Amino acid sequence: MLTAREIEQALVDRWQVRTVPAERLTRLFEEARYSTRPLPADAVATTRNALEQILEDLGGGHTPVQHRADMLTKAGH
Repeated sequence: MLTAREIEQALVDRWQVRTVPAERLTRLFEEARYSTRPLPADAVATTRNALEQILEDLGGGHTPVQHRADMLTKAGH
């Protein structure tokens, strides 16, 4: 299984996704998953924006489930 940072790196290196939205999404995931503090009020909007930028870089037109399946297949999993 890939870590969030490994997925981020694959998005940037293999699929030429912009670094900023990939980092932002990873940081928000890690904060949501591992922090005991509540997420900031703008977390949903920030996450949505990062995902939209990532999907745009990937060419759009696919569902997140299709992208995840494509990522896992290309990563050899």
